[in-house]
Amino acid sequence: MKSSSSIYFSLIINKISHTKFCENASDYVYWYASTGRYNKTECKGYYEVGY
Repeated sequence: MKSSSSIYFSLIINKISHTKFCENASDYVYWYASTGRYNKTECKGYYEVGY
């Protein structure tokens, strides 16, 4: 049986992983929406890629 500290640690890791995934997904959606086109090829965070 796992100790309570290892269970707590695994819960923290799972929470961090889920949060990081959500941040990455929201960054991509924000970038895609801000481009206004389909032919952009590069994502540079919150900065819009040049035409």
